[in-house]
Amino acid sequence: IDRMNTFLVVGISLFLNFIINKYPIYGTWKLVKIEVGNEVFMAKKGRYTCVISEEMISFNLEINRCKSFIKSLDDKELTAEGAMCAEICCDGRTDSISNYINYSGLYEIVDNQLTFNTKKSKVYLKRVLE
Repeated sequence: IDRMNTFLVVGISLFLNFIINKYPIYGTWKLVKIEVGNEVFMAKKGRYTCVISEEMISFNLEINRCKSFIKSLDDKELTAEGAMCAEICCDGRTDSISNYINYSGLYEIVDNQLTFNTKKSKVYLKRVLE
């Protein structure tokens, strides 16, 4: 049984490494800042997280927790469909960074930093090591 458990653990580990290496964007990220033109919006209190999985992106705004389905993904671009959020209002009233969060577009990963370049902004995230 010990050999079988070891084999199973090694197999699962190799599979997860394959998935992570194929799409290193998968995982949990923390929003650091967003640049919009000459303005920089810093994320407050580290409360803005984003989880990217095979089919979905889940993220939080100032008030809402949202999900968006991934339409397409390759090693340079992620395209997500419209976000579905718990509430209809209230994001961006006291923390304006919520108005600019966009996790869809061209992206680049360097070390533990993920950067999205959208038409209107540049979004910086840092990987949450689990």
